[in-house]
Amino acid sequence: MAEDYSLSIDMRSFGDLTFDEHFMMHHDDVKAVNTADNPNNIVPVKGPVGVFEAGQFSAKIPALSWNVLRFKK
Repeated sequence: MAEDYSLSIDMRSFGDLTFDEHFMMHHDDVKAVNTADNPNNIVPVKGPVGVFEAGQFSAKIPALSWNVLRFKK
């Protein structure tokens, strides 16, 4: 939970894909929440740019984050 991690995904069996987008939600405080006074404390943002070539995707993912990676045919 304290360190970023390297994500590697082998996507070759899915055929000819392209990377579309990466969204994530992240906050350094694992107990952070949105409130009426601060409704945008945690919001989806564009994720870090990864590398996608020859059906292999890799990216550095921040600790304590929720991620959505989208690929398209």
